[in-house]
This record gives sequence, structure tokens and C-alpha cells, in this order.
Amino acid sequence: MAAFTADKPTGAAPLMVTFDGSTSTDSDGVITKYSWANGDNGGSSSGTTMSYTYKQAGVYPVCLAVRDDLGGTASITQNIVVTPATSGGANPPTITLTTPGEGLLTARPGNLMVQADASAVSGTVASVEFWLNDEPCSWDSLAPFNATLSALPPGRYRLVARVSDTTGNSTTTPAVNFRALVPEDAEPIPSISDGLLSMTYYRFTDGTVSYTAQRSSSLTGWTTFTPTELTLQTYPTIEVRKATDPLPIGTDPRRLLRQIISTP
Repeated sequence: MAAFTADKPTGAAPLMVTFDGSTSTDSDGVITKYSWANGDNGGSSSGTTMSYTYKQAGVYPVCLAVRDDLGGTASITQNIVVTPATSGGANPPTITLTTPGEGLLTARPGNLMVQADASAVSGTVASVEFWLNDEPCSWDSLAPFNATLSALPPGRYRLVARVSDTTGNSTTTPAVNFRALVPEDAEPIPSISDGLLSMTYYRFTDGTVSYTAQRSSSLTGWTTFTPTELTLQTYPTIEVRKATDPLPIGTDPRRLLRQIISTP
């Protein structure tokens, strides 16, 4: 049975990893040969252990193959994840979310356009590589450095960009975390304040979604009412709103609120 451990299964480039295959076993004899493939097209090596330095970000499948004294073979593969380098550039660049706008960590699923602002980098920028949830997703060598994140399903995302200059130095942006919401997802957050029941939600402002507020003292018999609404913050295509039931909650302590969301 082939088996090995890696002292650093993940890390930023340049990443030196030491692999140890001494835990490999053979049930009916002895292991006579160890053969490693490092996954970086840099050749292979033999022996119980191997060390290798990964200079570029990427996912590298490392394979250990063993052979016993009777000619039997076995192998095992493990991925080493190398993230973008975090040093070299004088100043870290920033990521600008062109949709829905920098600072709002909510976006629609589908295609999302992002842009890396590399103006703070010393030297001439050669390329920008975008990473989404720790996986490379796009690359651009012409300013403005853009990427389209295609077919995003609803969920949570982490975006970084690695900027390299013409001298070989590179730097990585701070991470931008955002959520992709379907248009029908209002993200309601109910709260009670001053005897009133209210909820905070995201609202897309391009006219494709409408909201109807309803109240009920149970899960049946919902009635429509006009809420007192306050816009908390506005971004391109999205605003954060707070809908409050104008009746004091004391008149019906079991009252519930909901938003009915419709699209054309």
C-alpha cells in the first residue's frame, strides 16, 4: 500500500513541501522502489522522501508509486494547493467590484464583472490573476484588468487578485467576500424595537422585483399592509431597506411579518 504525508499541503508561493512515504507498507514482502512525480512538470525523483519548491500558484497532483520485491506496484495521489504569492510588490492593489459596486457584499448570481485597480503597484504591471474561493478563475494582461465570473450560483464567495509586474515581483490583494443572492431572496432580518416589528432586507432597484408586506397572527390569514419603510443604504442596483409594521406589537404579541416577492 502506497502512503505519504506532506508537511505543507497548502500555502503561498514559493512553497517548499517535504513529502514522506516511509509509512508505505507491503503485506507479502518489502518495498524496493519509491518513485515520486511532483505535479509541476519538473520531473520525478526516487527515495523514501522528497522535497520540492512550487514557485507558481496552482493545484499540483503529487503521486507516489511503490514497487515490491515481487514486481507488484501501487500508487497514491494528493493535491498540493499553492496560493498566490503574498510578497514582492511595494503596495497591495485593490479589487473594485464593478457590479454591484465596491463596498456592497451582495450580488446577483450569474455573470459578475470584477476589476483590479493596480495603480498602487510600483513598476509596470504585467498581468493580473483572479482567484475565486482559492481557485484560479481568470487572467488578464491588459489594463483595465477585468474578469467576468461566469454562471455564479447563489452562495458565498471569496475573491483575491494576484498582480505581477514586469520585473517578476507580485503582490496579492486583500480578500473581498460577497454573497450572490437570487432576485427573490429578500434576506429578511426581523427585529423588535419601540413596540414595533420590523425587518431589514436587500432590494434590487432595477424594477425587476416588487415587494408586498403582509402580517398575520399565525401562519394563515395573511393580510396586506403598507409598512413604514426606511432606506438604510443605497448602492448601484441594490438598496438596503427596513420595513416596519406601523401597529404596536402589543396589540397582538403573536403577529408575524413576511415579504411577498414577485418578478414580471
